[in-house]
Amino acid sequence: MRYTELPQERILARINRGLEFRPSGVHVSDIIRDIENTVTKKGQRKGVAELTEDEKNRMGVYTSMGWAWELIIRPALRDVYFAGDDRFTVVGPVPCDGIIGTPDGFDCDDYCLEEFKATWRSSRRDIVDDFWSWQVQMKAYCYMLGTQTARLRVFFVNGDYRESGPQIKMWEFLYDDEELRQNWTMLVNHAKGKGWLK
Repeated sequence: MRYTELPQERILARINRGLEFRPSGVHVSDIIRDIENTVTKKGQRKGVAELTEDEKNRMGVYTSMGWAWELIIRPALRDVYFAGDDRFTVVGPVPCDGIIGTPDGFDCDDYCLEEFKATWRSSRRDIVDDFWSWQVQMKAYCYMLGTQTARLRVFFVNGDYRESGPQIKMWEFLYDDEELRQNWTMLVNHAKGKGWLK
């Protein structure tokens, strides 16, 4: 038998190309990443355009896991749980106030945002306080879609880092109008402060 290990760059070329297919403009995720990089985690969350090729490749491996999880669970939701109806749908890019959002999905029956995440962080972490960026993103998408509810399905690759092994967990959030408005105002003001919006 003969075998050859292929270079990582060849594998990641397709993954990194996924970033190029987003519509041009200011995205919710760009604003959140910049807030983290400049305020909450200074210098740790550079924008994609500022990353070195090695950093983009490393990020590509992590993000590909998230995309894979989303691609696995989304059809399962549609085909198994919502078979025969149009309850669950994929939402295209959503523009609002000059900002673009890309929600993972939407449950048309109970008017609920559907989000999917994969992470190497421990499942023992608090889902609200320790995953701040996810909360900001879901609140933004709820605001853009005119709903107050969101469901989050998370694949914890390493589970609780104890004896659990990989874990899948799900939460449902109900936000009030004021917290959605405050969250959106924060994002818009940050984008304006950066000169990304007029």
